[in-house]
Amino acid sequence: MVGAWAVAGVCGQLVLVGVNALVLADGGGGAISVVTALRFLGMSASPTAFTGLYRHDPVLGFVVPAAVLAATVPLAAVRSKNLP
Repeated sequence: MVGAWAVAGVCGQLVLVGVNALVLADGGGGAISVVTALRFLGMSASPTAFTGLYRHDPVLGFVVPAAVLAATVPLAAVRSKNLP
């Protein structure tokens, strides 16, 4: 479990670096502030959203956020293809 957690942390950091690099590659210095603000909002809202799940069943505290993420990524990809 510790190894999986460590690998997930490394992968998460690589995703963050990738997003920051994509934002900065287009010269969007101000856009990085938006990305960072949204990351902060998500991190600060998640305890409120998922603490009840942790109390009910610790597995749900991990499965539900993973399911939300798994559903959001394909929707975001489809939406980005439809933008001009």
